[in-house]
Amino acid sequence: MTGDKNKKRGSNEKVSIDILGAQRLASKLQKVIRLGTSTKQEMKEVDIFFYTHLSTPTKNILNELNILMNKSWSSKSRKLLNEIYFNIFNVLNELSSLQQFGYNDIVDSNGNVNSVKLNMLIDIDTEISSFVSLLKHNVTKLESNAQFIKLIHNQIEQLITLLIELLQKRQVFIES
Repeated sequence: MTGDKNKKRGSNEKVSIDILGAQRLASKLQKVIRLGTSTKQEMKEVDIFFYTHLSTPTKNILNELNILMNKSWSSKSRKLLNEIYFNIFNVLNELSSLQQFGYNDIVDSNGNVNSVKLNMLIDIDTEISSFVSLLKHNVTKLESNAQFIKLIHNQIEQLITLLIELLQKRQVFIES
């Protein structure tokens, strides 16, 4: 019982840290939008925060899939889970570019920020974040709905396709 309380407390502390980080990020971005200026270092911190915000749940999804694959499934179900795992692993690789390219790239040498690009980038990243959350939700459904694995597999594959398209759209946008 005590272990459960500690586990819940640790989870609540992590949520508090995530919320605090999100609040700092929002505050920083609001300031940049208001002033139209920033440093490359500040924007690099935004890139790193956003990458961490997305890569951590994606790694958790992979861990969850790994656990599911070790359960007793039919060979057909195991094959579908392997496909999902492989495709989400590819998403994780795509996410790595978020840390290198993004908000840092919209600050010019004088510290001016292109507000149109900033707002577009925020919109794209919000969509990416939503898709990662949906992906996590659908993978979580797999455990309790083994009989619907084919249907859930299709939903997950559609989400992965859309997520990769968004990540590619983001990359093209940043390079433009």
